[in-house]
Amino acid sequence: MIKVSVIIPVYNVEKYLRQCLESVANQTLKELEIICVDDGSTDGSRAILDEFAARDERFRIITREHTNAGAVRNAAMKVAKGEYLGFMDSDDYAKPTLFEETYNQAKNDDADVVSFTHNVYDERTGQEEGERHFRKEILELTRPYSASDQGVWTLAPFAYAPWARIVRRAFVEKEGIEFQECTRTNDVYFCCMVLALAKKLTLVDKVLYTYRTGTGSNLQARNSSTPTSVFDAWEKVKKELARRGILERLSDSLATASAGSFFYTLSTLTCAKGYCEIYSLMRRLYEEDEFFSKVTAENIANLETRKRFADFKRCDNPLDFYMLRKAEEAEQSKWRHARLNGDKLKLVKERDKLKAELAKIKASRTYKLGRLLLWPARVAKDTIKRMKKK
Repeated sequence: MIKVSVIIPVYNVEKYLRQCLESVANQTLKELEIICVDDGSTDGSRAILDEFAARDERFRIITREHTNAGAVRNAAMKVAKGEYLGFMDSDDYAKPTLFEETYNQAKNDDADVVSFTHNVYDERTGQEEGERHFRKEILELTRPYSASDQGVWTLAPFAYAPWARIVRRAFVEKEGIEFQECTRTNDVYFCCMVLALAKKLTLVDKVLYTYRTGTGSNLQARNSSTPTSVFDAWEKVKKELARRGILERLSDSLATASAGSFFYTLSTLTCAKGYCEIYSLMRRLYEEDEFFSKVTAENIANLETRKRFADFKRCDNPLDFYMLRKAEEAEQSKWRHARLNGDKLKLVKERDKLKAELAKIKASRTYKLGRLLLWPARVAKDTIKRMKKK
């Protein structure tokens, strides 16, 4: 029986692909189906896929003309046979026990969804860092819990990425949940619907996945090219929640999650034109949309996002908002440096104190007498060492 179908979209990632595939092939859970969809790669990615398929029958290669990650994942889900669906990005890698631990937790709790935590590997620094953990409000829930148990945090998890959880395939098919078929932000709708509709959710509170940044190949790195897609994603989420009759119950959750997503998108833009465009679209959304025009800062549970929203509402133009955010970032940086300098000063004082105490001990008659009494033993030890070397 195939326990987990692992779905991996592949497009021009030959530099990182081998590490990704090795991490899946070496999973401690062996009952896997590994569906790699070559989305029209023009580099050496396809040759690497063929190599793994030739040596491991669990690999299944699908070839398509280039579209987008959403369409690729939908195509793979249609042919998947596993009890659960798992996802990976082709430039990331997994801990060896990822699918064993999550599958076992899923079976223990009879869960539709099992989420887990991850860290970040920065390609530019060569360091694994930045572990991402669950909110304490979620950790405190009795497991398994339902979508309604999460309250305002239902649609505001620590990660919208599909690789941050495994999902029961029968549940996805029954609810008709798919990815949006667009260039980026195609995973927001899928993840929100999964989290909003699941009857049983559970967690593995361990870092089991590494998300690679700084490559220029992932979708976040290309945010500036299609920044407005984030609005399409949240519009689709809003409409689907309304169609299913659960928008009112999840209104604060949608307000919290979408605002965080909008401000994150704004913060990643390096092009002035794109920044102004997103700001203008946000302004229009919060002034004219039937749902979003009613959102206030009090509807937003995340305190950092709430403050950003309040700042946004009181600024008249994108430049004012940008300068306000930069001033706050500079103040935060100044505070962090002051705290680091304070910590350094404390450590220096502690070191000097220990040095003084050590000098005092070495100057004492008791220490000198002890050294004298142990002198014959030290001589004997050194003699034995020299004899062994000969």
